[in-house]
Amino acid sequence: MEFHVTGREDGKTLLLLPRASTCWELQFRYVYDLLAEHFRVICVNYDGCGKNDRFRPFTNFTDQAEKIEAYVTENFEGHLDGAYGSALGAGILSQMLYRGNIHVDEAFMGGADFERGGKIAAAFASQMTVRGLKGARWSGSKRQSLKGMLMRGFGMTWSEEASNYMDDYLDFMMRLNRKTIYRQTFSDYVTGLPEDFSVEGTNIHIIYSVKMGLAYENRYLKQFHQPDIRKFNMQHEQWMVDPEFTTKVMNVLLECMGEETLPEPEETAAEAAAAAEEEAAAEAEGAAEEAAAEE
Repeated sequence: MEFHVTGREDGKTLLLLPRASTCWELQFRYVYDLLAEHFRVICVNYDGCGKNDRFRPFTNFTDQAEKIEAYVTENFEGHLDGAYGSALGAGILSQMLYRGNIHVDEAFMGGADFERGGKIAAAFASQMTVRGLKGARWSGSKRQSLKGMLMRGFGMTWSEEASNYMDDYLDFMMRLNRKTIYRQTFSDYVTGLPEDFSVEGTNIHIIYSVKMGLAYENRYLKQFHQPDIRKFNMQHEQWMVDPEFTTKVMNVLLECMGEETLPEPEETAAEAAAAAEEEAAAEAEGAAEEAAAEE
C-alpha cells in the first residue's frame, strides 16, 4: 500500500480512497490540485494498485482498512477531519467507520452502490469483471467498446484530452494482477454493514449521482441513519472529470468541512429547467427499474 501526503500544511486533513482497478493519480487527476489548495490531502493506493506494489495483490476490505488505520494512527493521531471514499473506497471507508479504530469527522461517499450478495453471486461477478477487463487487453474492438462504455459511465464527452485520459486509465487496468481485480470486486460484494448505520461524532455525506438511478438513493437511506444526501444530475463521479460539476461538489466538501466555498458560475433558467427535467426522468427510470425488480 502506498500513501502520498500533500497540500496545505495548515489545512484540514482529507483522506482520498479511490474506486476499484485504479490509482489516486488517475482518478483524482483533474481535481487533485484543487483539493490540495484547500486541504491537507492524504492519497492512498491499495495493495496491487501502486507503482511499487503491483505484484502484491489486493486482499480484502479488512486488511486494507487495517493498514490505513495504522497509517492514520501513526501519522495523524488516529483522527481525520474528512475522508472521501469513491465506489470501492466508500466501502472501505464504511468499514473503517464501523470498526472505530480511527475517527473521521466528515465522511463523504461518492459513486457507491452498496449492493451486497452471497459468495456465489460475488464469485460470478468477480470472474466476469476479470474477463471483461482482461479480454479487452489484446482486442482492439473490445478495448474501444470498453473505452466507450467507461466514458459514458463517467459522463465524459469525447475530446482528445478525454480520449487520452481514458487510454491511460485502460492501460493501468490492463496491467493489474487478476487477483487484485477479482478480490476487489468480491470484497465489495460480500462485505456489508448493519442497516441504519451511524457513528457518533461522524457526519455521513453522500454525493449522489442521480443518473445512476433511484435504487442507489434507496440503498443509501437503508444503509445509513439519516445520511446527508447531496443530489447532482450527473453520472458516476462525473464531477472529477467535468468542470460543470467540479465546483458544485467541491463546495459541498468545503461547506461540510467548515471552509469558505468557491464562487459558482451562474446557471441560466434554460439550463436549470433542462437539469430538472433530466433529474426527473432519471428518477422515473430508477423507480420503474425498482418496480420491475420487485415483481
